[in-house]
Amino acid sequence: MVIEMTNDNYIQSGIDGILWSTVPAIQSQDVSGCTRYSLTWEDCPMFTLRFAMMAGVILSLFSSYAPAAELKILSVGAPHSLLQSLIPEYERATGHKVSASFGPPALLQRRLMKGEAADLVFSFQPTWGELITAGKIESAIEIARVGIGVGIRKGSAKPNLADSASTKAFLLSARAISGGSFNTGSVGSWVLRAFDKMGITNEMLPKYKSGYKTGTAIIEAVAKGEADVVLSVMPDLADSRIIDYVGPFPPDVQQYDTALGAVIIGTPNETVARQFLSYVTRPELANIYREKWLYPLR
Repeated sequence: MVIEMTNDNYIQSGIDGILWSTVPAIQSQDVSGCTRYSLTWEDCPMFTLRFAMMAGVILSLFSSYAPAAELKILSVGAPHSLLQSLIPEYERATGHKVSASFGPPALLQRRLMKGEAADLVFSFQPTWGELITAGKIESAIEIARVGIGVGIRKGSAKPNLADSASTKAFLLSARAISGGSFNTGSVGSWVLRAFDKMGITNEMLPKYKSGYKTGTAIIEAVAKGEADVVLSVMPDLADSRIIDYVGPFPPDVQQYDTALGAVIIGTPNETVARQFLSYVTRPELANIYREKWLYPLR
């Protein structure tokens, strides 16, 4: 903590250069019989009063200044790029430290259900009901809508995804497609709805490869030649350097889910966790969200 004495009858008190408050300075000038050279409190009652006032302010500053916290976040992969760009800014601005672990919704849910300690969770809507029932979270903030994207092997000819007819023809022509599982509440569930909407579910199931443990593994399947096409959340594919991102499904077949954020009940860092959640959901970040292929809801 830095206390700076000034010549204009004020004391500026700051922590690490941040201005916290301004209070009247102590000067033992000629006030109520108090001289500049008074040596005892009894000789200078006004000095005593003003010193007590300043001491109270200083003590209140110490009590309100919380030590740096270490936040732990569990998150689905969709906001990965967004969080990775915002976390360093937040750490520099606050002094707090943030670590994030990413995985599919079902895995995050199992980790929380088993009692793994965390401060915040970012996931998709289907998992929230069970987390609320289990007493892990009370409520959640809707952050962004996320849709299905298409990726192909690097250097492959990019297909036409202008409408449902061209997208359907492209998918039917693929030898193998990698994606998320249908029953985990993740992008695989959305893909199945899109197949149903295009009327190609029976044709797609034999060539659709799932069961991957992470979103990264889904993408790697194409890079390794195990599949020709990957269907996953748009932000994951757009951020990948090992495949070519074609783009999103067309609007007439696109399926969305909502990414939400919530503070874990019982975290000792509740105040800081809520501060971080507010920080990454500011309306002025809308353009950054769109750059990361997220459709902001705030």
